[in-house]
Amino acid sequence: MVDLDDILFELKQEVTRVKKMKYLFIDSPFLNEMKEEPGVKAEKKNKILVECILRLVSCLLVFILFIFFMNKFLHGQIFLIVAGLVFLLAFFVAIISITKSLTHFSKLSGFKTFDKLRKNVIYDAFNKKLNKHNFSTDQIEKYILPHLKDKNNDRREASITTFLKIIIPSILVSMIVSGFTLIINTAVEEPSLKEGEFNQVLGLWLILGIEVIVFGAFLYTGIHYAQKILSSNKNYKLLEKLFYSYLLEKNLNTSQNKKAKKSKKRK
Repeated sequence: MVDLDDILFELKQEVTRVKKMKYLFIDSPFLNEMKEEPGVKAEKKNKILVECILRLVSCLLVFILFIFFMNKFLHGQIFLIVAGLVFLLAFFVAIISITKSLTHFSKLSGFKTFDKLRKNVIYDAFNKKLNKHNFSTDQIEKYILPHLKDKNNDRREASITTFLKIIIPSILVSMIVSGFTLIINTAVEEPSLKEGEFNQVLGLWLILGIEVIVFGAFLYTGIHYAQKILSSNKNYKLLEKLFYSYLLEKNLNTSQNKKAKKSKKRK
């Protein structure tokens, strides 16, 4: 008996293993598989890694020394503001250093960006693991992919982040509507309320309503990205994309083979 859940778990574990930074940037076993100077490429990769670490350490030391000297001349809120700005600058420089190192490493591996390298490594690992089971494209389309999609839908519907994404907009809309209703009821029940005071309260409600909408938008977006990053289901969702890529590649290869055969027959 073939257990689809076991197969999907096996594929998910493989994808999880190869997508980690340790596997991609530190271990980098795919460099050893390259035909052209694998040893030289490994040495260059180590050089890139050391340079990246040195830049980050230098950035940290400069930040600490700057804060140490600024503490002697600045105090209170001014010191905190300057320290915050310097921290943001140091953080920005560190991100640029890491990005440049990853780009150099990607070009060393034969890719323009680290994202393309990562996607290629993940897909190759998935492809090798899947091919060991010798599934046909028909079996994947009719049995494996529908089963995976159902599982992903069940996990998404049962997640706390999905609940929050549904309930938070309702709460924020209720707050805005309740505020407006309260203003109207107060205006009706208080005949002595002047038009200027009413307009002032209505303007305040409008400003608060806009602030609530903006806050809700940021909160909703944050939950959405947190769901992508922290969700235990993210690797199963990635599997779904990989299966579609696999089927697309197979279909393209099949159509190309058919065209090649037709051209040979004509000759």
